[in-house]
Formats: sequence, C-alpha cells, structure tokens
Amino acid sequence: MKKRNAALLLVLGILLLPVVATANQIELLYPDQYSLVQFTYPNTGNSYSNIVAGSITGQIDGQIGTNSHVSGNTTNFFCIDLDHTFSFGPVYNYEYFDLTGNRANAAKLVKAFASSLPDAEHGAGLQAAVWSVIYPGQFNLVTGGNIATYMQQYLDQLNSGLPAAPEYRGLDLFTVDASGQRIADYQDLIDVPDPIPAPEPGTFLLLSCGLLGLLATSRRRWLLSLSGPKIK
Repeated sequence: MKKRNAALLLVLGILLLPVVATANQIELLYPDQYSLVQFTYPNTGNSYSNIVAGSITGQIDGQIGTNSHVSGNTTNFFCIDLDHTFSFGPVYNYEYFDLTGNRANAAKLVKAFASSLPDAEHGAGLQAAVWSVIYPGQFNLVTGGNIATYMQQYLDQLNSGLPAAPEYRGLDLFTVDASGQRIADYQDLIDVPDPIPAPEPGTFLLLSCGLLGLLATSRRRWLLSLSGPKIK
C-alpha cells in the first residue's frame, strides 16, 4: 500500500509541475526564405536598410533544445512590428494575443501563402505585404524588383478576398528579471501555424483533485483493513 501511495504522489507531483510554470518560452534560430530590404516611414522621413524580410524559424516550449533542423521540431513565424527587434539565439518569454483588425488581415496572408513560398524573394514580398497591411500609409518599401512585385501581388489577392485565419495567434516577446517581472518588450510575431496548445492549468488542477480523491479513498480502505473484520 505504501508503494501505491508513493506512486500516486509522484504522478500528482508531475501533473502539478505545469501549474507552477511561469511562462512560455521561444528561441528564434534563423531567417528562412528571406531577403534584406530597405523601407521608409513617409510620415517621419526615417529610412531603414538591410532589414530581414521573410519567414523566421524558431522553437517554442517543448521544442527548445531539440535538433533545430529536424522537421517537426521547429515552427515558423512572420514579424509584426517595425519598431521592435530581437536577436537570434536568446530565449524569450512570450504571451499569446488575439490578432484583430489589420493584424487579422495580415494573418490571412500568412495562412494563404506562408506554407508554399517558392523562394526568398517571395518570402520577403510576403513579409513586406504583412507590414504594409499592419502599417497602412506608414510603410513604403524602397527595395524594388521582384520583391516589390510579389508584395503587391499578395496585397491584391488579399483585397480580392482570402479566408479568415482564426486559428492563428500573435506572440508577444519579452524578457523578465530574476524575480519574474517583465522588464523589456521585443518583437510581436504571427505563428505559422498556431502551435498545439498546452493543456490549460485548470485541466491539470482537475486531474490533480481526482488523484487526491483516489489517494484519500485508498488510504481509507487501507485503514479499514487494519481494523480487521467486525464481529456482530
């Protein structure tokens, strides 16, 4: 009986571990299907050169630490922000947020075309189209050629109608201090596609309560067995 109780307590401890976990984590590994582009902000006159435009390959949660080049161990993303950046290599925390408004339209583009990019210029054109949708009237792509052509083709197809992408969500990247407090914000991303969600903490709590009940019942039966049969 002691072994049985110990096993139940071990399972309970394992189930409770995700409940006390503090944050989801992401590591961005390298750009994929990308080109370097230049763009301007018409309203401010600012110009930015050699900006990576294209898909980003990274690992999230349980993927982190596995072989980064094995299919199924990585997830792809597209950037949302023009004013925020990140570095390849560090592990960031992230929180999910809903994609609404212009960001929802950008998610439509990602859903429709991200999985079938034929080359780096198409990848850059799709990322430029995403930025153009999110920052209407504020973003001008200076880089011309095929990238500008592909960007406009993606925008034209969006305007002609694309299916919604409700399963796509945004990832808000940040770092924390030693006490777990949020200290710095980084890039926002659209995931491609939405990773399989981890079980909700409430699910783990429900399972844990069930195990506690099982443990209590087992202990009660064990105590009754010690008292021996009752004689009338």
